[in-house]
Amino acid sequence: MDLKRLRERKKELNYTNEMISELSGVPLGTVQKVFSGATASPRYSTLVAIEQALYPDKYFYPKIGFGDEAAMYVHDSHPMYVKEEAIDYYAPKDSPNTWPRQGEYTLDDYYALPDDTRVELIDGRIYDMTAPTIKHQDIIVKLVIILNSCIVHNNSDCKVLISPVDVRLDRDDKTMVEPDIVVICKKPEDIRRIEGAPEFVCEVLSPSTRSKDCLLKTKKYSEAGVKEYWIIDPENEKVLVYAFENDPFPQTYSFSDVIPLAISNGKCEIDFSDIKKELDEYYS
Repeated sequence: MDLKRLRERKKELNYTNEMISELSGVPLGTVQKVFSGATASPRYSTLVAIEQALYPDKYFYPKIGFGDEAAMYVHDSHPMYVKEEAIDYYAPKDSPNTWPRQGEYTLDDYYALPDDTRVELIDGRIYDMTAPTIKHQDIIVKLVIILNSCIVHNNSDCKVLISPVDVRLDRDDKTMVEPDIVVICKKPEDIRRIEGAPEFVCEVLSPSTRSKDCLLKTKKYSEAGVKEYWIIDPENEKVLVYAFENDPFPQTYSFSDVIPLAISNGKCEIDFSDIKKELDEYYS
């Protein structure tokens, strides 16, 4: 997001700082500091809000089944952008035949499935889970090793778990998810599954899960009380980090960055360049 371009757009529209503040919801003092250069590195969420005010025609309202009052305006340059035609939550392609009762399924149906059938249950809807690629699994294993090492080093009571592990996210009978990686910091109430929101969740994107992980699960994890959510995008070598308690928008990192683990309060950092180096050496 180019601040110079935002300044030019402001001049083109003849907008005042007061107008931008009113349209974006960003405090006037913050808008003034951003455009004067007094704030050298504005928060990502601030720039997104200002860009929305200056380029309203470039944002869209995807109908993603979040409820009539919900909206997510996402620019096509935003890391969370998903083409509208890719969003198909209400009617997965195989739902008429494979899952005819979408929206009505419960945990009883989930547990009645054969052991070799991998699915997620989200708000009464069944989502098939395809087998991950070798690279997908490789990223998960490398990240789990680093996370676990940090936890042990800091004598933390937290525990790192890897999929498949059931997470009864909403503590109801309509949702059971299987994140790629979770970190829990309390002893489990039930050894069969995690009850409620883990402290940390990580999903590694694949083409078949991209829209679900980026949109539907982001909303579900935020509402359930997950403190930190990482979305790893191997194709674009990006990591989106949500620290939901601090900011509704993600921080965007590359595979060359050192990424702090928010739930560790600065004690743990993941040097993704080490992971990238190993991936490049093996898969190139």
